[in-house]
Amino acid sequence: MDVEWQKRGLPNYHILLWLQTKIQPDEIEKIISAEIPNKDRDPILYEIVCKNMIHGPCGELNIRSPCMNYRKCSKKYQRSPDDGGYTAILKVRGQTEIVVDNRWVVPYCPVLSRCFNAHINAEYCHSVKAMKYTSFWRIFNFEIHDRDPTVQHLAVHLENGQRVFFNANNLHQVIENPRKTTLTAFFELCSHDDFAKTLFYHEVPSYYTWNDSRCWLKRRRGKDVPGWPGIKMDTAIGRIYTIHPNQSECFHLRLLRNYVQGPTSFESLKAFDGVIHATFKATCFALGLLENDEQLKNALAEATLSKSPSKLR
Repeated sequence: MDVEWQKRGLPNYHILLWLQTKIQPDEIEKIISAEIPNKDRDPILYEIVCKNMIHGPCGELNIRSPCMNYRKCSKKYQRSPDDGGYTAILKVRGQTEIVVDNRWVVPYCPVLSRCFNAHINAEYCHSVKAMKYTSFWRIFNFEIHDRDPTVQHLAVHLENGQRVFFNANNLHQVIENPRKTTLTAFFELCSHDDFAKTLFYHEVPSYYTWNDSRCWLKRRRGKDVPGWPGIKMDTAIGRIYTIHPNQSECFHLRLLRNYVQGPTSFESLKAFDGVIHATFKATCFALGLLENDEQLKNALAEATLSKSPSKLR
C-alpha cells in the first residue's frame, strides 16, 4: 500500500491485493464493473457511480477538462466503443446537459463504492508491469523515503509556556528545571555566539544542528561562510509552527522572529529603541508592523500552503 497526501489535505491510497485463490475471468465481473448501473434496480449505486465514477466528460464534449493535453485526454478516455448498456445525464459547468454511457465509466467495485460513496478505482492487475517498479526499487535496496532539504521544526511559545511531560515522581523537578526548547536554546546560543547574533530564528538550522542534548551545535559539513571561520552552511531550513491570531501574544512573538536578530531572552524580543515594551504586540506596534493588514494577509497566504480550506475556516 502506498499513500500520497494531496495538497487539499486528503490522502490518496494505492493498494495492491493478492487473492488466496486464483480468480477466473468469468469471476472478475462479479468484483469489478465498468458500467452504469440500472437506475430502477439499484438507484443508490446509480447515484454513487454518476457522482464519483464518471470521467470528465472531456474531449469534444468538454475541451477545458483538466485531463486534456494537446486536445487529447491524458487518461485515454473515452474508452473502446460501447456495446450497449444504460446511460446517464450529467451537467458540465458552463454547458448544457451531456449524455454519457459506459465508455466514460472509471472501473469500480460496487461493494466498495456502496460502502464509502467515494471515488475508488478498482481494476484487475493481470501483468507484472503494474507493480514492477516498486519491486525493482526494493530488490536493489534503494531508499523508500527521503526528505530534501532537511526540515527542522522550531518551537514558538511564551516564557515558561513550553510543553512539558511529567509524572508524580518528577513534577517538582520539571517545574524547577523544564526541558530546553529550540527557542530557549536559541536564546542561550545568541548569548555567547557572535555569529548566531546575526541570525533570525528561522535561519538557525542552516548553520547549526539540534542534537539529543537539546542544544544547537555548529554544523561540521557544508559550505564555508565567508568571514566566519568554523561556520558552515547547509541546505537545511527551519519551519516555525503556525500560531493562530487568536493567541495574540504568541502570534506577535512569532511575527517578531522575522525582524529581531540574535535575541538573548524573551525580554530582549520586547526591546526596541532603548524601550522594553510590556507585550509583544506593543513591540510590533512600535516597529510599525501593525499599521495595516499586510501581516494578516501574509499569515493567510502562508496558511494556505499547509491547510485545506475547511481547516482554515
